[in-house]
Amino acid sequence: MHYFERYQEHHKSLGLEETLRQKVEERTQEMQANSMSYTEQQSIGKAFECLQQCRRILKYTYPFAYYLQRTGTNLPEIFENNQADLERATEVLSGFLENEVQADSSKVIDLMNKTRYCEQRRQVLLDDCKNGYEKDYWKILE
Repeated sequence: MHYFERYQEHHKSLGLEETLRQKVEERTQEMQANSMSYTEQQSIGKAFECLQQCRRILKYTYPFAYYLQRTGTNLPEIFENNQADLERATEVLSGFLENEVQADSSKVIDLMNKTRYCEQRRQVLLDDCKNGYEKDYWKILE
């Protein structure tokens, strides 16, 4: 049930975050009105896209983890640790986008840092999955 519930939560979050898209667009317009730099204006949209990518990836890692056979190695645990790291980073970014971001340069730097961290954690998880397939160390339950 754990894997199914986590899958459902990320699926639900993806749908709910569509309302966040409107906030992101409004904040981008506020930033334009405040004559903030183009990079600062684009940072909020980039963060939202990163959030959506992370949610989609997390959503599908739970079925993968469910079918992952626990072998004598620690590879499934490493995968799940990477998954948990991405999940934590995604939740932090989501909360920041919902509550913290204003048309204010000091918050934009924090947003850029949180986005970059999420992107790094996402890439680590994807690389781990890819390497597992290339090196054939994933064992799937039948």
